[in-house]
Formats: sequence, C-alpha cells, structure tokens
Amino acid sequence: MREVAARYLPESIARRPKFGFVAPSSAALLQQRVEWVEDYLSYDRIRNAGYFNADTVERLKAAYRQPGFVLNTTFDTDLLMIVLSFELFRDCFAMPRL
Repeated sequence: MREVAARYLPESIARRPKFGFVAPSSAALLQQRVEWVEDYLSYDRIRNAGYFNADTVERLKAAYRQPGFVLNTTFDTDLLMIVLSFELFRDCFAMPRL
C-alpha cells in the first residue's frame, strides 16, 4: 500500500508513521458554535426528551465552552458526545420521549 501511495503522494505523507484518528470532541464543536450540535443539545430538546438531566447538560456545555478548555478524548470521557450521539440515534430511529 505504501508503495502505491508513494507514486501519488509526497514522500512525507506516504512514508509517515501510522497514527490514530480522533474525531473532534463535543467541546470543539460547541466552541465553534456548530448549529446542529446546538440544536441537538438545546435545553428544551434535552428536557422534553426526558432521558438526560437538562440542567446537567447545560452545566457541561458551559464548562466545555470555556476558553482554553480542551477535552483529552484519549483519556477523558466526552459526556456531551454521549448525549449528542444518543439524541442523533433517538432522532434517526424515532424513539419516544420518556
């Protein structure tokens, strides 16, 4: 695979060591004010669904938005990504509110 890649890519890319891919954390998405993330994690949506404590989600959102806040997704659990993923799952599969 590397030999084929070397034909089409710069050597610095084709020969670099393998490394893991880590998607952006929910903190990065919140700090960038990504609209769909804001919608899925909105207070009203979380409260109306009834699966998570909306006040706790709001506290986490406030902490994650603090300047300089970085979530180390290798070692820290991204709690808001769990909520966000669940809300996406709930939306895709038309899960009921509690």
